[in-house]
Amino acid sequence: MGFTGRQRGGRMGLETGLNRYAEITREIRVLSSVQRRNVTGVDEYSVMLGNDFCRIGELADESRGILENELYPLLDSAEIYNDGTAAILQNFCHSLLDPFSEEELDLSMLYKVSKRLLYDAQIKKDDNYLVSQLYIHINACYANVNRANRIRVTDRFIMEYQRDGIAAAGLMLQYLQPDKLRRLNQKNRGRVMTHSRFYLALYDTFMVTPEINAERISGLWKSFELSNDKAVSAMVNGFDWNYHRIRCLENMGQLTERGNEWGFTSEQCGQIMKGVRLLGRIWDEKPEDNSKILPSPHLELIKARNSFFNGELKTEDYRKALLGIYRKYANDRYDMYSVQANLFIPVEYLVTFEKTVPGADEQEILYGIYMQMVHYILKSVNTESYYFLLEYLSGILDHFVDIPGKYSFLELGLQCLAALHPPTLVHSLQVAGISRRLCEYMIERTPEKLIGTMGTKSADDVRLMREQILRHIYNGGLCHDFGKIFIMDTIFCYGRKLFDTEFEFIKLHPLAGAEILSRHESTKEYADIARGHHVWYDRTAGYPDDFDIAKSSDRVLIDIIAVADSIDAATDAIGRSYNKGKTFETVADELHTGSGTRYSPDVVSLLNDIGIFENIKDLLYEGREQNYRRSYQILS
Repeated sequence: MGFTGRQRGGRMGLETGLNRYAEITREIRVLSSVQRRNVTGVDEYSVMLGNDFCRIGELADESRGILENELYPLLDSAEIYNDGTAAILQNFCHSLLDPFSEEELDLSMLYKVSKRLLYDAQIKKDDNYLVSQLYIHINACYANVNRANRIRVTDRFIMEYQRDGIAAAGLMLQYLQPDKLRRLNQKNRGRVMTHSRFYLALYDTFMVTPEINAERISGLWKSFELSNDKAVSAMVNGFDWNYHRIRCLENMGQLTERGNEWGFTSEQCGQIMKGVRLLGRIWDEKPEDNSKILPSPHLELIKARNSFFNGELKTEDYRKALLGIYRKYANDRYDMYSVQANLFIPVEYLVTFEKTVPGADEQEILYGIYMQMVHYILKSVNTESYYFLLEYLSGILDHFVDIPGKYSFLELGLQCLAALHPPTLVHSLQVAGISRRLCEYMIERTPEKLIGTMGTKSADDVRLMREQILRHIYNGGLCHDFGKIFIMDTIFCYGRKLFDTEFEFIKLHPLAGAEILSRHESTKEYADIARGHHVWYDRTAGYPDDFDIAKSSDRVLIDIIAVADSIDAATDAIGRSYNKGKTFETVADELHTGSGTRYSPDVVSLLNDIGIFENIKDLLYEGREQNYRRSYQILS
């Protein structure tokens, strides 16, 4: 016997609870980000953030209760769901990710629930129920592929979601056979048509081979040609074939995005360009109607990019075209295509400089674009397109070009943290300040401990290079958590206990940070600090487990930052809703307990000095307030 509403305390209990969970998740995301509202000063801003994160803690308690009492018992049961329970869970999935909107709330939960529903649907062997669930699960897999891809340091999770999604797509596409298509209702026939093109998106990321690239192109052409199949069109009444045609060709035109990162051959670029030209002709037939499907800036971008990769535009002309499109369409709106116009067009522009150094005029243009983008980013959080922003922002971070003496990747990263999650920025400022101060004391008292840092060969070298070393550790502290930018949506999952996969995501942030820092001139020297700040002193634990900090010239600085990181994280009662905030005295005792194993005894022993102890304590509390002020200033 399947689950019934009565068995679960009434269907309205489950339905209301899950609706409330979605509301809470949305509210937590909003409260976790920038909420300037009508705040007029830094003091008011600091109080507001504190109140917001206290509220997050309250919401998290409520959310966890809903999951433990209502949802998890259902997911853990092997019983078959009745129609009512299945419908509630399907609606819950749609509330977490609506494919027709830009809002994503909890992708890990979406994947977990949709996979359980798919298991249920395969047992029931009801064609319409199966297709409706395949539709949800494929979308869930695709969204999670995109999320995992932002981290850009491992393919393990990506491949898991890809294999799952492609297998589900295979089941879905079996229904393209006329005899099977007839079994479905009209809505599900449309879903099958949609996925005849959409499933190819699951091949993104690490699956780059000539064979797969060929499959992408041929698959999209096949899907496009379905619109000319009279037998199929007769069975799918009411399906928007014009929308389907435009989307097929749009997807084809997107294959070369981000500098043709999938490596399509010149011959394949010619095949794609054929589709782009056809797209332009179809679009021109009804521009007013078709602009609602594919807005002009996106069409112009697709045309320009593929003309370039088809050899029809020189690099200089392509840059001019991109710049013209950006200046024409950049705006202050936050729908999906506006986010694309404001952030993705600049990505394409940046890619053109990957193998060249911008000249003085080009640097001025880049600086203007950067300032406009940053202004847009700082205002864009808490919009319905927040996750599109994260996706395109990852492209900007990947391809950013430093402008020496004017704008650096370090500055961009700090501004991104200010926009996405102010407490992480404050934490980074705190770690930088505490680390610098501890390093000052070590240089004064035991400079020989720092020999080897920044090429020093003696204690005298360390003293002579004091300012350079202090600047190095301060900047390293500022950017040690840059990898969190790529997992911000996981950090926002305050409303529940993290799943194992999410813990693994979080454990990847040192690698993600090191990888992105190493790409840019202004930050590459801090890559080891980002990579090693969660590795234990004795290398018996921590992450990543394959990084030997003993071989890094920054070994002692990493040790210092690891201590500073733990001090601030454990004492922060504002920015971490799950953390009550310990006293510094308690934290100091814990550091001494871990001395020699987790923490460097040379660093921990500094806290035995009462003067140093009190100085660090002042930095924790007065410093944190000052850094919230600095966060406000960055946003302003």
